[in-house]
Amino acid sequence: MGCILGAIVGAMAYKIMGISWQVAAVVCCTMPITSMIAAALGASIPLLCLSLRLDPTVIAAPAMTSLVDVAGLMCYFLMAQYVFNLLGLEL
Repeated sequence: MGCILGAIVGAMAYKIMGISWQVAAVVCCTMPITSMIAAALGASIPLLCLSLRLDPTVIAAPAMTSLVDVAGLMCYFLMAQYVFNLLGLEL
């Protein structure tokens, strides 16, 4: 699902929005990784809350949102650095 979403969003960013193909490639590569991180955190945070005897309904949603946002941004910037270095571009 993340690969399909990344391909669609990357192509739309390049064709419709006029974003450079380098940035569109970074978005295309980052979306599947971010989807996997979100799925892994969505499955593990409630279980972690249960093992710590905390109420997962109160803690899981804010924790998951914050962690997925942070992980997604880190993934995006690291992927941008990798792709731009691979293409010989300066950041």
